[in-house]
Amino acid sequence: MNLPRFAVERPVATTAILLGLCLLGINAYRKMGLELMPKVDLPFITITTIYPGASPQELELDVAKRIEDAVSSVEGLKHVTSSCMENVCLTSLEFELGTDVDIAATDVREKLDLIRKDLPALAEDPKILKFDINAKPIVTLALYGDLPLQELYLLADEKIRDRLSSVRGVADTELIGGDKPEVQVLLDAQRLSQHGLTALDVMQALQQQLGTIPLGRLRQKDRETPVIFEANPENLDGLLAFPLRSDGKGTVYLRDVGNVAYRLPQLRKLSRLDGQQAVAIRVIKKAGANAVEVTEAIRRRVEEIRKLLPAGAHLAWISDDSTFITNTNFDAWLNVAEGILITATVIFVFIYN
Repeated sequence: MNLPRFAVERPVATTAILLGLCLLGINAYRKMGLELMPKVDLPFITITTIYPGASPQELELDVAKRIEDAVSSVEGLKHVTSSCMENVCLTSLEFELGTDVDIAATDVREKLDLIRKDLPALAEDPKILKFDINAKPIVTLALYGDLPLQELYLLADEKIRDRLSSVRGVADTELIGGDKPEVQVLLDAQRLSQHGLTALDVMQALQQQLGTIPLGRLRQKDRETPVIFEANPENLDGLLAFPLRSDGKGTVYLRDVGNVAYRLPQLRKLSRLDGQQAVAIRVIKKAGANAVEVTEAIRRRVEEIRKLLPAGAHLAWISDDSTFITNTNFDAWLNVAEGILITATVIFVFIYN
């Protein structure tokens, strides 16, 4: 029995099947995420390695070459390219189409773990990032006001970022403009030379001796207590009294070769709103999350945050992708409706008689 005959001779069964398909379609449409771009797993992985103070030539020899040699045997690898700039090495891996990026990232991580001891001691652990076309900022906000830039940044980092990150569907929140204050060691080249020290000697001394040092365990009958030595100074004066070198000539302290200050680092990125200093806040959604629904949830959360801001601080909504995505979706449905109407008209004209 062919399909047309089955549909004509069994109208009840045909109607039931069509209704079931319609219900399944409606349920699928209700759960379907609304995205500008389809979900595609592009076979690209980026390895970011930060080596403070290193030149591009040093990064090429000590970092990029070793990483390239380590990952060259990963299955499915197509191309490897590295880009070295001051302090940072970026290694891009392109895999064959159809390669499972999650498995490839695990293989790359295992290869890097094997060569971690061969990388420079001052280099940070390589960070592995998978390329996701939909993991991009969907909302941009700006925090501005009469407060100093440092206070605006701390407000955005400690209060606003956490509240935005807790919204369902949000993967991360980026801050642009401003930075956290840090302790800076300001060395005097002439005083360093007088004491026979270099900036590298000071850096190594601080790295080796600052921090929390475990000393063992203290046992008392049936109780065991860990013993640690807290080497971090409580204030800037304590850091100035930090010994750098001790020998027969005496002890050289940090205050003998320089000074310390607690202030903002040199700003590499600035954000401005109508000529006024601001902190830009970019909200990135999770892959697969409905961009329009996440944007609306963020909009409601922003209204709550505005009520908690101190006097002199303002949170502005700059842009979002939901309007463009909604309009694009509406145009697509409009084209579907036009296609149905044209098809029905053509069929009616040619089969009317």
